Amino acid sequence: MFIQDDWRINNRLTLNFGLRYELSPPWIERYNKMGTADLDTNPGQVRLIYASSNSRADRALISTDKNNFMPRVGLAYRLSNKTVIRTGIGVFSLLNTGGATLNGIMSTVPFFVQANLISSSTTPTPVASNLFPTAAQAAGSIGSHNELQRRDGYMYSYNFNLQHQLSPTLLLETGYMGNTGHKQVGAVYANQPRLPANPAAPEPFAARVPYPLALPTFTETTNYQWSNYNAWFIKIEQRLWHGLSLTSHYTWAKMIDVAGPGQNMYNRRAERGLSDTDIRHNFIAGYVYNLPAGKGRGLNIQNPALDAIIGGWQINGIANMRTGAPYSIATVGDIANVATGGQRASTTGLTPTKLDPRTRGLLGLDRAAYALPARGSFGTLSRNTQPGFGINNWDMSMAKNFGLPFLGESGRLQLRFEWFNVFNHTQFVNPNATFNTPTFGLVTSTFDPRILQIAGRLNW
Repeated sequence: MFIQDDWRINNRLTLNFGLRYELSPPWIERYNKMGTADLDTNPGQVRLIYASSNSRADRALISTDKNNFMPRVGLAYRLSNKTVIRTGIGVFSLLNTGGATLNGIMSTVPFFVQANLISSSTTPTPVASNLFPTAAQAAGSIGSHNELQRRDGYMYSYNFNLQHQLSPTLLLETGYMGNTGHKQVGAVYANQPRLPANPAAPEPFAARVPYPLALPTFTETTNYQWSNYNAWFIKIEQRLWHGLSLTSHYTWAKMIDVAGPGQNMYNRRAERGLSDTDIRHNFIAGYVYNLPAGKGRGLNIQNPALDAIIGGWQINGIANMRTGAPYSIATVGDIANVATGGQRASTTGLTPTKLDPRTRGLLGLDRAAYALPARGSFGTLSRNTQPGFGINNWDMSMAKNFGLPFLGESGRLQLRFEWFNVFNHTQFVNPNATFNTPTFGLVTSTFDPRILQIAGRLNW
């Protein structure tokens, strides 16, 4: 349900108000063949709960969040005939696509089992009548849990921008945009063992986990993820003017979040860091330019043969220059002795530095900034501390249409020459980011070099 109103106070100021309400009940399975684990009722124990037809909550195994009220407010103000200010803020519900939730509640014994079928190479043992064992005959385990009372995620989104008309065909826009996401759905290690008291002689996992009957890798799907994005941008748009149209956009942004299970479930604050998609500087421009030479253009060519060769061409292009996204320096092997992945290296105190592989023997980072954690401990690095390689890419094309009257009024042949990465800039893929491996820090691949393709298109 929603309600919205636009209030034009005068010929300069317009206000927008709105309120939206969404009810997104969790999924139910028709035959109640779903189950989940309850870790809250009996601390230290795992209790299985199965779907039943008593109520919708019993069938879905997850309660319905009825608190999805989403107000929105907007404002538009005309400073002058050529300048407009716009701003707004709103709350938006985040769609839960269901993968993390449904996989857990549908992969529960006895509705989901795993079986290894072993047969002889000369005398087949499994036959059609016993090919699929029953749940009682096969092994089963519970590997995940859904928080039964979790909320739907939501996001605050806000922006402010100023638009100014520099000329009848040239528009300048600049402003700020941001959003903050709360209670987003993700998985955490709910049964991760605590660090061993004596790394030289670690206690068994069962003595260090909250739930001894569950696996150390047991995960919980819950509302723990959070994100924050802020950006200043400037945009210039040139409408068709003397054969040129152009749109260019520069963004200076920062994004931080809490994503993935992380390395230490007992210190979730350490997982707050730069996002995998944190692109600090990003410039992109797209343009179309009709060259002035040709019949009927600024440099009018009357000679049909000459016009067919150099007249009527169009140049198109997209240029993108951006800084690289950061990445984490990981370790291989269970150094912390907790049976879960996602463990990171430690810092030596040096600032992580990006190196030029062309002059450093393919080395793309300063190895001295990192160290291997001590046995039985987590690495001291945060997420995404190493800056990645950026992009400096230019794609261009030239196209010309040749009229073909014998195919009718619309008959024409278009000839296109297209260059991808036209300046053949080397675009490095980030180096190997696993510390305790022989190729740590080495760049082993790049993105595509310059590619040329020629295409023809016949229209009639």
